[in-house]
Amino acid sequence: MIDLLSVALRVHTERSKVGEKKRRRPTVSRFPRWGRLVLVLDTETSTDSVQRLTFGSARLCRWQKDNTLECVREYLFHTDDVEKRDPEGFSILQSYCRQLRERHKCEFVSRKAFVDKVLWIAFKSDVLIVGFNLPFDLSRIAIHWTPGRGRFANGFSLVLWDTVDKRTRKRMENRFRPRVRIKHINSKTCAH
Repeated sequence: MIDLLSVALRVHTERSKVGEKKRRRPTVSRFPRWGRLVLVLDTETSTDSVQRLTFGSARLCRWQKDNTLECVREYLFHTDDVEKRDPEGFSILQSYCRQLRERHKCEFVSRKAFVDKVLWIAFKSDVLIVGFNLPFDLSRIAIHWTPGRGRFANGFSLVLWDTVDKRTRKRMENRFRPRVRIKHINSKTCAH
């Protein structure tokens, strides 16, 4: 059986014009599928053609009664090898995270720790995961991809979680965790 995950990709808001009647704002209870928590995700990449993940940020937010979001926890995550590959960049990220801790609860973690401890719990729970270009951001966090099959032919299947094989001690896909499948339907819509 396949569990489907609802994903919101884009949001557009407009200010009401002066003199217009204000519409009643919908309450969170009118969106029962969304749940109480939202994980807002963004990644930053290298500037070369590979666009490899350098670091990312995420905010776990809670819906308030007035339909605003309150930041509960913030995460700053980095590539798993950044300490060796770019020690200066790693130091800058650590310093920035210390500054954030003064305002929010901020955790500084590796990509692997982020997907294992934050993203996995969000996938299993009733957490809405959003991003400006979420398919791209998830592809930067992924450790492997394959072409999509079946209904997701001409799309992608992203592997986010890995584990260590007990016999060979090599890293491999964690088959007890789902892949994220993405297929572009048109220039503005994706299926997940």
